[in-house]
Amino acid sequence: ECDACYFHRVSEMEIRGTMKSQHLQGTVQPGRCPKDERDQIECVYDAPNCKCHGPTIKHGMVSWSSGGTGPEFFIHTSKMKAIWLLHSNTVFGEIDGDESWATIKKLQSLPTKKAGIVSVLAEKLPFTLQITQ
Repeated sequence: ECDACYFHRVSEMEIRGTMKSQHLQGTVQPGRCPKDERDQIECVYDAPNCKCHGPTIKHGMVSWSSGGTGPEFFIHTSKMKAIWLLHSNTVFGEIDGDESWATIKKLQSLPTKKAGIVSVLAEKLPFTLQITQ
């Protein structure tokens, strides 16, 4: 059940969308950086005790934007790790399987228009969301 779910921005690096739902509310408590990555970043959160929301964003990860719990989210489509995000985003999913990646490619081929320095979809693309437990 989604009150307003749509994709609105695409690039070779990412696809951005919005998921507004009363069922997606919550809070995020930053934790320790993943052990294998702790020494690889310059900590900007509660230094010197590095706090992270998640791992370095990698190809296919789905994450809330700005370290929160929505409604903005993005799918990282670049093969390059997003080290510039400094563990500041909460990862909540991952794109998996050829069919899912084919859908991503279709989204990236939709018509866009410029909005400042970014490309947005010419028309927002709504989607449905079903939460299962």
